[in-house]
Amino acid sequence: IIANSLNFEPTTEREGVEIDPSCAKQNITILTSFTELYNEILEYIEENEILNAYEIVGLSNEYNGLYESKVYFKDYVDKLKDIILNHKIVQNINGDFIKVDGVCIPTSKELYGFAKELDSDILPQNYSGWQRNLKFFTERTYSYEDLAYSIQVSNKEFANKDTLNWLKKCLKYLLECDKNICSNYNILPNQLGELKGKDELYCDKKLLAPLKRINELTEGR
Repeated sequence: IIANSLNFEPTTEREGVEIDPSCAKQNITILTSFTELYNEILEYIEENEILNAYEIVGLSNEYNGLYESKVYFKDYVDKLKDIILNHKIVQNINGDFIKVDGVCIPTSKELYGFAKELDSDILPQNYSGWQRNLKFFTERTYSYEDLAYSIQVSNKEFANKDTLNWLKKCLKYLLECDKNICSNYNILPNQLGELKGKDELYCDKKLLAPLKRINELTEGR
């Protein structure tokens, strides 16, 4: 979204707009009005559950002006960021609309693929769109550690073929991210499907081959 007005007072070179307290007062008034109007737009999107709201939340820290105005520009960006965080405009994987403050953006498409098995309520349906336009919302980042923790606290039964196959692929990915991950989190299932840390398990001949392989990969790490 672009804030534009014919009433802005441009710089002498007409290549920017200054917004520090010593500049033309109408510039500050226009930007203040813009934040209020922007909030109204997001309220409309929220009330009508309009899809793909990520198209309207992209923020930029780039500013063409003097240092004093850059400081105040960052304040406006922070205000817009707060407005965005407090609106239910993200449709999660389950189809529900949640606040941006409650959504999590995995650091990669691969991580997103694993995470949606356990955290569908906090992940956006359109990953690429939200990932691209929430790049300044670093506090909403979902890391591989978050996935490991979700596995650890999940109520999933890891005793049947389908869940074990999923977990095997997931563990392979996690080990590529951090070779000590199986020691730091209880994410390895024993023969009863109970999740344990690497130091709590031992390998026997009856253990499924894929999990034996995971154990071998973590030996000495």
